Amino acid sequence: MRFLARFIDYIAVVIVAIPFAIILTAIIYPSIKSAFENNPLSGLIAAIVGYILLVLAIGVIHTFYKPIMESSNLQATLGKLAIGAKVTDEDGNKIGFGKAFYRLFLIELLPFILFILIIIALNFMDSPKFLQNLASNLLIIYPIAIGISIGNDNMKQGFHDRAAGTMVVRR
Repeated sequence: MRFLARFIDYIAVVIVAIPFAIILTAIIYPSIKSAFENNPLSGLIAAIVGYILLVLAIGVIHTFYKPIMESSNLQATLGKLAIGAKVTDEDGNKIGFGKAFYRLFLIELLPFILFILIIIALNFMDSPKFLQNLASNLLIIYPIAIGISIGNDNMKQGFHDRAAGTMVVRR
């Protein structure tokens, strides 16, 4: 069920991010067009910039969407609402934005930051096989580890929930 909630949340974030990316691309398109006026690839360059803006918009919106929704009176993202779940502290109370952001950091931003740091480290060394494998598998292993930690816990808390002092419960 949590996978379904995540899927719904990502769809919601993308739906909100697309108009932002289109508007930003439309605003900067004339600058790109004039900067690459004689270049036949100016349209492709504009499309690439639009795609980069979409990815950035998704990242920024997602970073604030979950903490804002989970610390609101709803106590849940749209996905969690759809599956009948909410986020509380360990005593069943509403959590604040800081705790919700810390929870997001542990579950999503930390593995991404570690991935980037490993990629940077690989550029400054002879790329030992261990680091290459770790970098390529980190974004797959981390969610599996969270799933295992949730499945093996009586309260169904992942290690990110235990560290943040939160839990996902039925509404």
